[in-house]
Amino acid sequence: MRLVCVLTACVSSVSGPAFAQGFRGGVEGGVNFTTISSGASGVSNNPGSGLFVGAYSLIPVAPRIGIQPELAFTQKHAQQTFCSPPGRTNPFLRDSLQQPVGTCTSGTTTLTEQLDYLEIPFLLRVRLTGDRNPGVYVITGPGLSLLVRAKGSATGQPEQDTKDDTTGVDVNFVVGGGVVIRMFALESRYDVGLRTVDRHPASGDPAITTGTFTILVLAHF
Repeated sequence: MRLVCVLTACVSSVSGPAFAQGFRGGVEGGVNFTTISSGASGVSNNPGSGLFVGAYSLIPVAPRIGIQPELAFTQKHAQQTFCSPPGRTNPFLRDSLQQPVGTCTSGTTTLTEQLDYLEIPFLLRVRLTGDRNPGVYVITGPGLSLLVRAKGSATGQPEQDTKDDTTGVDVNFVVGGGVVIRMFALESRYDVGLRTVDRHPASGDPAITTGTFTILVLAHF
């Protein structure tokens, strides 16, 4: 019991000033729409959907300005369709894909990729409307994505575990904005991956990166 009281006192002494200045936290959830792009010509990039759930805190640093660190689980799922390379046995290789999908002579391959991450955005949040409610804000900043699971499947083939072939840590840049209504907010953001998700690219392979548009509902306390 004494230990509980000591820990409570320590937490109060640390968090008290922050809460006095308007510190708050909350939860967030929504849907992702992700495109995985290789940059290779002749590839059709089709967005897929996934979940985004997490928690955040908002730490004021100046009037209307705060730092918003987050911890979230995010699913980045997408499809790519390209001409099936003659004689290629591994459909996950996408180098030298130059033939447009509409002119395929050997059929097409659709590659479905499911990348799940533990994501840690560190965002700058600026409120554009002061303390008025509803209020409008914008966010921007970097993020770190830690790969939790990677699955892939190609036309006519069973799903495979592709985690060993996927980059374990991605770096992201996030930009977005939202509207605050009382204790809730509706937010949209775009998250672009800055590293190739291909862990073992061969010489000449195009960079494969993610781009994710997310719609979120946030509730703060």
